Amino acid sequence: MKKKTLIFVFLCIFIFSLYNSAYADSETDFQYFIGELRSEGLIPEEPGSIIKIGEFSDEMAQLGYYSWFPMIDAENFVLSSKLTWASGNEHPNSTQAGCGVVFGADPVTNYHVLASVRMDGTVYMSGFNQTGNLKYGNNYYGVPTFEGTTDFALVVNGMNVYIYLDGKQVMDRHSIYGYGTSVGPAVLSGSNWKFGNRCTWTDTYLFVF
Repeated sequence: MKKKTLIFVFLCIFIFSLYNSAYADSETDFQYFIGELRSEGLIPEEPGSIIKIGEFSDEMAQLGYYSWFPMIDAENFVLSSKLTWASGNEHPNSTQAGCGVVFGADPVTNYHVLASVRMDGTVYMSGFNQTGNLKYGNNYYGVPTFEGTTDFALVVNGMNVYIYLDGKQVMDRHSIYGYGTSVGPAVLSGSNWKFGNRCTWTDTYLFVF
């Protein structure tokens, strides 16, 4: 009995060590990414604060619509997350289905900017204000897929916005006007079938400067 207890204790210590190691590696990688952005002049050298955000998942089954909610306030920031998506339909409207982050948002008016990864293999920059839907363009990033995972990063510095996937910059836009400071996850539905589209954000870090 003592031997089994000892093995259990060692197993718990081992799992705890692996968890802490993974957590440390994730934050270390994020800090390294911050350093690269500074060296490239994309964000200032001034100090900021790093916030670890817990895992979050959401889904939506309403073709052609997307939902979001304010999670945190930040005007200039770097957000990094392991982003995973899946569709309840193997053949969704891939140009509309995806996951992303709303920023520069005013929850009262719902005016906002949206950076999203779509299932058609493209990243989009869009938004909404008093004139209606906004389009800032889209860039190809990979093969279309109704389920997948990527390391997603969003950099907002003033009116300059950059999107990274798996460590590679895939979009940059300038003169992007924000309407507020709310930032939050967004789910874009490309199907009414089953759960529609599901998005999960893990290992999410936010650097505010």
